[in-house]
Amino acid sequence: MRNYILPVLFVLPFFLIGQKTTISLTARTPYCGGAKPTPEMALGTVRGLANQVLVINYRKLNAKPTDKWSSIVVTLDSNGKWKGKVPKKSEITIYLAEQLLSLSELKTKYALSDLKKYALREDAAIELWKSEPIYKNSIKTCKKNLEIEILEKCFLGLNPCYQYIGPKPR
Repeated sequence: MRNYILPVLFVLPFFLIGQKTTISLTARTPYCGGAKPTPEMALGTVRGLANQVLVINYRKLNAKPTDKWSSIVVTLDSNGKWKGKVPKKSEITIYLAEQLLSLSELKTKYALSDLKKYALREDAAIELWKSEPIYKNSIKTCKKNLEIEILEKCFLGLNPCYQYIGPKPR
């Protein structure tokens, strides 16, 4: 009997603290062509964001506003999914790991070689993108499937540093 008590004391808190969560992250590319699209084309295309790194920040629901947030860094699989445990009854915000980079690191990562059709966005617009989580909610149930969809921009994809100023398709 004693042999079972010790493992139960270590395993039981893990099941009480965490909940099974599945995160699915997809990107929707809008229709950017010139010809009149079919209804299916007008919806755009959806793809899983494979191997994307996410930062999950969480804080207990009954926490004080001054309490610190804790973080988990996860990497999505080749289908844009992650399965793991997230603390129960928590307020959760999810960011792309890129959103935590400095402004200069972002500009270097997303630099474009041909600037004839693109203009650099203002620093304030990039900082606003960095501050907005891709997901924010509170989790109260034991099992949760989080399906997050990010909308890409025409001719830019997920590049937060530039805007397209080139000609529109006909």
